[in-house]
Formats: sequence, C-alpha cells, structure tokens
Amino acid sequence: MRNGVASSSVGDASASWRPDKRHSSRAIAVARSAVVDPKALDDLRAYYAVQSNFAGATFTELKPNHPYVLGVADLLAVTTLSVDIPPPAIRRLLSAETAERIASLLQDLGPDLELSTIEAPVVAPLMANLYELIKRELRRHGAETSNAWVTASKICARKRPRLYPVRDSVVVTDLGLTGFYAEDWPVFADILNDATVMEKLQSLVAHANTAEAELGDEALLLKHLDTVLWMRGQRLRRQRRASVAQPG
Repeated sequence: MRNGVASSSVGDASASWRPDKRHSSRAIAVARSAVVDPKALDDLRAYYAVQSNFAGATFTELKPNHPYVLGVADLLAVTTLSVDIPPPAIRRLLSAETAERIASLLQDLGPDLELSTIEAPVVAPLMANLYELIKRELRRHGAETSNAWVTASKICARKRPRLYPVRDSVVVTDLGLTGFYAEDWPVFADILNDATVMEKLQSLVAHANTAEAELGDEALLLKHLDTVLWMRGQRLRRQRRASVAQPG
C-alpha cells in the first residue's frame, strides 16, 4: 500500500481521469458564486437542521458504517438522498460474492484519501473499479446494463466521502459538467483546490454548525460543497418556476 492506496488492480488512468480546464474554469466560477451567495449560510443550516426533512448529516453519520463493508445501514443512508434501490440490486449488493468484491475494492482505497490530493494516475482507476461495480449491480431485473449513475455516486460517497463527490443532475447541470465520472471527478478536485472556494466554504461550515444544525464532520468539505451547490440549485429552480407561473 502506498499513500493509502493498494498497489493491486490498477487500470487505465486515461479512461478514468480526463481533466478539462475549460470545464474546471466554468465550474470553479459557479462554485465561487455559490459560496458567496447571501443565502448560502441559511441553506446549509436548513439542510443540516435536525428538525427538517432533508438528509442532513444522516447520510454520512448513520451507524454502522464500517470502512471496508457495504452494509444495510449504508443502503438506508443513501435512500435519504432521494434515490430508490431496486430489491434485486439490494440482494446483489449484499450477496456474499459481491460483498467480498466490494470489500476488496474498499481496501484498495484508504478511508482518508482526499480527492483534492490524490495521485490521479494511481487512484482514479481504483475509484472507477468500485464505482463501475456498484453501478453494474444496481441494474434492475432483466436489464443487461445500468444507468444508475446518481445512485452509484451516492453509494461511493457514503463509503468514501472525502474521495467521491455526490453527483446528481442538479449539481452536474449547474456546474456545466458532462455527467461522465472520468471528466467530472477532476473538476471537483480542481474546485477543492481553489483557495477562494475553500476559504469561504470552511467559514460557512464553521458558522453553520450549531445545536439546531448538526453538520457532522466539518472536515467532509466535499460533501458540504455538494450541499451548498445542491441547495442553491434547487432554490434557483424554484424561483424560475415561480416566475414562469406568474401571469404577465
């Protein structure tokens, strides 16, 4: 193991990590706008409010969460992010054979790895191995393939919240991303390495964590970034729908 990464099962880095500075530049601009939005602090507090219908910290904090096992609690935690896992997919993911493969892949990826500092040629193929396996096992009965990229992203983010972004259509669209993980992951890494975004995000997290709004681990900045982006995206969508609905 080197830098928290097992040396086995490393695939083609070029297929799992495709940086594009044009995508990164646009996404960083959007992220900078989101973290300085006057409503960003209220959004964070609302999302993590204990008395709310949002997932809050339950997604990352629900126990048990063994670092090298995908279990029932993990799947329950993922459903708090408004995704359904089909019954046959649950059976596959929890089967002895698949559980052993997932455990092996999680061993390849140390729980302390950070997306912002990984050695991409080594780590990205290992990330892809786990993501592709989970996505494939999420297929519905009778289907040969699965397009459950959102659910797969959320399961990976549950197990490795410092490494996998919680990608969904709201955040991907607002950041101007392609929705293909090999192109999206480098963009999130670049956002996390933007000093302007991180300084403001850390300040927001510190001020949002109160008795009424429990953020859990403040160091999970990738998850907190997703929360800021997602809440802003949802708010802007509501505003647009309201403006369209009003008579002219």
